[in-house]
Amino acid sequence: MRLRPLASLRTSHVFLVSFLCLLALPWGVSSALTLSGTFHFRLATRESSRRVGVITAAGSMQRSHSNFVMLPSGQPRGVVHFLGGAFVGAAPQLTYSHLLARLSDAGYVVIASPYQLGFDYLEVCDSIVGAFEPSYAAVVKRYGPLPLIGVGHSAGALLHVLISSIFTS
Repeated sequence: MRLRPLASLRTSHVFLVSFLCLLALPWGVSSALTLSGTFHFRLATRESSRRVGVITAAGSMQRSHSNFVMLPSGQPRGVVHFLGGAFVGAAPQLTYSHLLARLSDAGYVVIASPYQLGFDYLEVCDSIVGAFEPSYAAVVKRYGPLPLIGVGHSAGALLHVLISSIFTS
């Protein structure tokens, strides 16, 4: 596959936030990103863990092309493009549901792109960008231009570095 420039991203601000083993939901640890870019950790209670399993109406996870999109309840502050880790990146809507819900609750449109990791990272990046473009275009059509923030865990952070290095404009 041949990589192509993202025309829809040229007017957006692209920020990169990488998660280094921040998410350990099976053990009850959650994380949240604040506007200042700092991370806060807290122990998830049983009630908040149960709340995440029910995704309905405001803050519901919707399928858009091959992505999962979660809209905030009000006017969004920006768009978060999320890529999960290597082994769980194929199902970010399940594995990272609590984190994605927290980002949506903070006012961000969340677009989580599932992917299959392979040895040809440029091909993986191309498939991620190809799947992301239509979902992002729909968000821009609905809300207008918004800052774009790339968030990834483990291999997802690496893929965001590669994508933001390839598409510099």
